[in-house]
Formats: sequence, C-alpha cells, structure tokens
Amino acid sequence: MRILFSNKKKSKYLYHALNLALERITDDKFKWQNICDEAAEKIKQFEACEQELQNTTLKIWVSGYSIARWLSEYRSNNGYFTNHPLRLSRINQWPPIFNYHPDIIMKFITFGKCNLDVPLTAESMHHYMMNELVPEVVSKVREEVDLTQRQILKLYKLLKLCIGTIYNWMGLVGFKQNVRRKAYYVDEHEHPYNVLYRKRYIQEYLKLEYRCFLWIVLNEANVKELEEEDNKFLRKYGFKFVENGNTFYEFHVDDHPSFQDRCKYLQFGDHISKRKNVRDKSVIMIGQDEAIFKQYLLTL
Repeated sequence: MRILFSNKKKSKYLYHALNLALERITDDKFKWQNICDEAAEKIKQFEACEQELQNTTLKIWVSGYSIARWLSEYRSNNGYFTNHPLRLSRINQWPPIFNYHPDIIMKFITFGKCNLDVPLTAESMHHYMMNELVPEVVSKVREEVDLTQRQILKLYKLLKLCIGTIYNWMGLVGFKQNVRRKAYYVDEHEHPYNVLYRKRYIQEYLKLEYRCFLWIVLNEANVKELEEEDNKFLRKYGFKFVENGNTFYEFHVDDHPSFQDRCKYLQFGDHISKRKNVRDKSVIMIGQDEAIFKQYLLTL
C-alpha cells in the first residue's frame, strides 16, 4: 500500500535535509543521497522519542530515497508537491479475489466472451459472480479454515459486491463499451469485377481438383454394372485410360451418389486423379461458401 504524506510532513523532511546539505556542502565526499539518508535517520530518532513520550506507536518511517524523490517533484513542479489521490494508485490493481484465485479470472473472462451476444451486461456478470464464482471461492477456503461466507469475503475486501464494482472489474480485464451503429450488407456477387474473377477462379479450381482426393477409379465391369442399375449414369463423363492391358474409368466423386459410399473407408475419402502431374503435391482445399463477420462481437 502506498502511503500518502501531507505537504506539511514532506516540507519538514525536506527542511532538515536541505539544512544538512548547507552544512556539508564544502565536504569533498558530499552526496545528496547520503544527506537524505542522514536526515531521515535523525527525524526517525526525534519522532521515536516523541512517540515514546506520547505512548503511541509510529506506523511507518520515511527513507532517504523518498526525501530525494520529493525534492525532485518539488523542483519539477515549480515549487509544488504532487500528491495524487489514493484511488489513483489503486486504479490498475487486481482485486484480491483475482490475485489469490487466478482461475477465477479466466472463468470471469470466459463467461463474458461466451455471452457477448446475449447481450453482455454488468448485471449478468454480477449474477454469475455471486451465484457461481463466489460460492466456488468460499468452498475452496472452507477446505482449509472453518469460516462463514461473510468472514471469507471480508478477507478479500468484498463485504459489498455491487454491480458498479463488477463493471469496473470488466474494464480491468479488457471489456470495453462502445456505441452500436447501424450496418448494412451489399451483395456484390454480380459486380463486373467479381464476375470476371469468378471465371479465372473456376479455371484454377478445376486444375487443382486433379491434385485433390476427389476421384474414384472403376474397372470395366463396375462401370457396366452401374449403367445397368442407373440408366442416367454415363461412362462418357469419366476419364478412360488403360493400365497393364486393362481398361479403367476415373470419375469425380460427385458424378454418382454411390461413389461416396464406395470410398468412405479410405484414409482421405477418395483418390488423387491419375491426371495429376507427378511433380505436383497433393492438395486438401478447405473453404466456405459464405461467411458473416460480426463487427461488434467484442462490445458490451
């Protein structure tokens, strides 16, 4: 905890330090830090005697480093002390319950991310904290000590956990509240540029299919059997080739519904085309027809 001293107390320490500096300024071994340390020690002895006479206990002593820092602040602010409010020194500190239970932080953040579209509010986070996370912390502490829930929360300075506190914690872990704006989607599928690119893309895609696991090879007997079962099936759609004196036909896996069942036990589902260049590597294409990206996915 950072102790904030009044300007009067700072002036007292600087007064003694500067007086010592005037006395020792001609000393060859003069060092400002040593002067500050000596001044702090003298004031410590003086205040210790005063505390003994008053039968009170001094809570903290000032170091020479603090006196040197106060003089630097005094000179850099044109003869004024900078005495920040206590709340500013705590603005970026984690709450004690987060410091002692890091897993609670992750659950707090995860719940927020998973409920961004609900929409996420400080009220819903407060409800989750009080009904899920706080009981979890209480049960963990009770495994070691026998205390009531109020006593346990007092250890973490949580006698009153209000919605405003939860809202501050949400900002501390990275959640931000932004203004929602209207948005619209423009369908440019038939834009001349997209139509022109689509033709080039289809040509490249068809070339890549030879390198994909999208093909099945049937012999002459299998093709004749399919033609008898399905009169709409035509062998002319396949690629005919001869290997070791036998005739084979290569079909795309989408040419007939039965091809999917024939290849379902293969490692990659199908075979690579016989027309693939030997030097080309095999390809597995992953894609999606359409996708929607939510612009305000991370807003409250």
